[in-house]
Amino acid sequence: ADEAGIVALDYHAPSLCVRATDVERFHGSPGRYTVGRGQELVTFASDDEDAVSMALSALCRLLARSELAFEDVGRLECGTESSVDRGKSTKSFLMSLFEATGDLDVQGADTVNACYGGTNALLSTRNWIHGPGWTGRYGAVVCSDPAVHPDPAQLAGVGASAVSLLAGPRASLAMETRCTTFVKHAWDFYRPVGWSSNDALVDVAVATT
Repeated sequence: ADEAGIVALDYHAPSLCVRATDVERFHGSPGRYTVGRGQELVTFASDDEDAVSMALSALCRLLARSELAFEDVGRLECGTESSVDRGKSTKSFLMSLFEATGDLDVQGADTVNACYGGTNALLSTRNWIHGPGWTGRYGAVVCSDPAVHPDPAQLAGVGASAVSLLAGPRASLAMETRCTTFVKHAWDFYRPVGWSSNDALVDVAVATT
């Protein structure tokens, strides 16, 4: 496909939030988030929101604003580190949106990984468009996470949001077919299986290197 890349994107953030300036005052670090990150607000998932609900909102909004139907999507990839059911993918929840049209022939799966999950989901979708298995339909990528840390000192890494991307040919933001990947094992964020909460153990020294 010629000039494959990002055709459109959308974003969902919960309405529950605090001002970034308040977090700066709490940490005694003026400008750390407002200037360093260009951040105005820090959003949080309330009791009625999670990675799945935010992903559903982001995907619905993306297709509505793009004036596309769900049957126009041939691949759906999700990037997240916050699965709500260890027995199935976040993508399988999103497939409920496709049931009304009966179009369940949608390729793709989850990439479960902090930070890089969404990037890998997008790269996989780009490779699908360039590959022989492309069906001529669009690819959708959804990245959704509520980042939770129980230690107030780790507020810099807290937040919740979802972004949805529509990938296809003749894109306004074309992606190169070649890229460089660097992956290593590190105990920076640890979420043990079996914990009743979604909180992460954080090794600040490792996470900031």
